[in-house]
Order: sequence, then structure tokens, then C-alpha cells
Amino acid sequence: MSEPAVRLLDSFTLQAEIYEKLLERCLDESVDPQQLTRFAQESQQKARSVGEQVLDVVASWGEISIDLEPQLRSDLVKARTRVHAAITGVLSRNEVLLGMMGSDSVQDQQLVAS
Repeated sequence: MSEPAVRLLDSFTLQAEIYEKLLERCLDESVDPQQLTRFAQESQQKARSVGEQVLDVVASWGEISIDLEPQLRSDLVKARTRVHAAITGVLSRNEVLLGMMGSDSVQDQQLVAS
């Protein structure tokens, strides 16, 4: 199994969990908007940090992806889809966060799309 691809899978999984927790907070109407904004900022920082740890993998993806096992490739697509769905869910549920995360999410989605 490709160690870099497994690192990328772990990164996508962790990012998905971060954004899914944020989405849960967005859906909770009892959460104070200021708390939600702080949590969103912290979540974005965590997700960005996780993504930065695999930039080497993304940079060499063309070489790495050639020899991937079909199951690992499938797992990567599923995890990447989870990240995208969570980001989209957060942004569609809360316009306040849209402005704060909008420019950052473009960068994150570019990493996810790689």
C-alpha cells in the first residue's frame, strides 16, 4: 500500500471529521453566533494545518496515483467527497461563515480536488 496515499486518505478523513463537527454546530440553533464563528475559525485552521502536512503528496500525486490499488483509490474518492460535502453543507447553512470561509474554502477545495 502506498504510504503517501494512506497519508492523504488520513488527511481527508480528518478534514472531513473537522468539517462535519462544524456542520453539526451550524445545525444547532442553540449555539451562539459568536461561538460558532470562533469554532469555525478554529476548524478552518485545523483543516488547513492537516492539509499542509500532505502538500508533498499532492505535489507528487501524478507519480503516486499511477500505482494505487483500486480499493485505496476508491477510499480516497469517498473521503474527498466527505470533505467536499461537509464544506458545502457548512457554507450553505450559514451565510456569516460564508464570508469568513469562502476564500479559504476555495483553497481547501483545490487541495481536495487534487
